[in-house]
Parts: sequence; C-alpha cells; structure tokens
Amino acid sequence: MFSMLSNIAKAAVAMAVSPVALVADILTLPDSASDPHRGPFERTGAMLKRAGECIEEATKPDQGDQR
Repeated sequence: MFSMLSNIAKAAVAMAVSPVALVADILTLPDSASDPHRGPFERTGAMLKRAGECIEEATKPDQGDQR
C-alpha cells in the first residue's frame, strides 16, 4: 500500500518537473543537438520515462497480496 503511494508521488514529482526539463532542453538545444552522444530532448525524455516507470510500479500487485 505504501509502496504504491510512494510510486504515485514519485510519478507526480517527475511530471511536475518535466516542464522545467523541457525549458532547459529548449534553451540548450543548439548545444545538445550538435552533440552526437546526446539527444536534443534527453532530459525531458528521461523525466517522462521515470514517471512511466513509477506508474508501472504503482500498478503492480504487491508480492504479499498474492496468496
């Protein structure tokens, strides 16, 4: 129960920080687009991926509930 709430809170924080990451990606777009090792929107993608992973973890049943 508490792990589900924790993961939902983590997902909410990741979604709240995503616009800030998007602005940072846009401001650094010329530099990051020219770097062959990074994508132009790497920060934003990472934040949204983290939010998705937290939602996925929150929807999984706990191991103790499977009796």
